[in-house]
Amino acid sequence: MVSKNRYSPRYANILDKDNIWTGTNTFSGEVITSGGFAGTAALTTEEGSGMAGLASYSSTITKVGNNIYTTIDVDIQGIVSSATADDIIGDDGAANAHIGQIIVADCGYLLSGSMTCLEAPTGGDADVNLNAASVATGAEDVDVKTLTNYAQLLNAGTWTLGLAKALTALPTTAYYLYLSAGTGSAAAYTAGKFRIQLVGVASA
Repeated sequence: MVSKNRYSPRYANILDKDNIWTGTNTFSGEVITSGGFAGTAALTTEEGSGMAGLASYSSTITKVGNNIYTTIDVDIQGIVSSATADDIIGDDGAANAHIGQIIVADCGYLLSGSMTCLEAPTGGDADVNLNAASVATGAEDVDVKTLTNYAQLLNAGTWTLGLAKALTALPTTAYYLYLSAGTGSAAAYTAGKFRIQLVGVASA
């Protein structure tokens, strides 16, 4: 018979006031939760100073067994795109316009990734691409392809609400993520939300 572990007030002494497990807890048998496992951490290095104008930013790392799920949510309202294709999107003319660094210690060894549009971009370029480079200093209005060890992760095309695309390449460990204009439009974003998801596995 399979043993199933469920929360019960009987065991409240090993939970905090918000019913969050603390410390190291070992279970035997099947563990059932009603809402899944909550995120346990964020990226060690989140968005750079050149993305201070983002309406919102968050990163969440969830570990389930040997699997690691990284989610980065960005609301690009308030930052700008330039008139030239492939230029970095960020605060006007600002350096360090990245959206986080991907490292093995945080995200594990990557297996797959995707990018999803949660709100269609307006104002700036609606064609937003995802890139990686080994430097954190990339500036808005600079060609992302000129960054050291540049790699394109997704050539997206124009985004619409609900559109999801698999990444065509994965970032190398310790690389930084950048958004860039796909076609070019010199304007500030008035809307636009994206979710970047990475699936990795912890080292054995």
